[in-house]
Amino acid sequence: MGTSLLTRKRDLAYFVYFAIHIPVMFLVDLQALYPPSLVPAPLTSLKAFYMQTYKDLFFVAPPPFFKLFMGLELVYHVPVSLWALKGLWSSA
Repeated sequence: MGTSLLTRKRDLAYFVYFAIHIPVMFLVDLQALYPPSLVPAPLTSLKAFYMQTYKDLFFVAPPPFFKLFMGLELVYHVPVSLWALKGLWSSA
């Protein structure tokens, strides 16, 4: 049996990062892929707050390749993040 995640400080930091990042991807980043009718008002407000606060040009004025970039995030970054969480949790 491996050591506890709580005793592996660096692994714990990565675990927290991925655990926070996965919901953020679905709630904010990947909104570009959702049909507008399916996005609830609170998520639209959250994205508007993000754009107003941070002036992220990818969201304010998305370039033509932005949806492709978000699609790659969905098919690559999400699974790798889930894999990382599993590996960090099980102390592989």
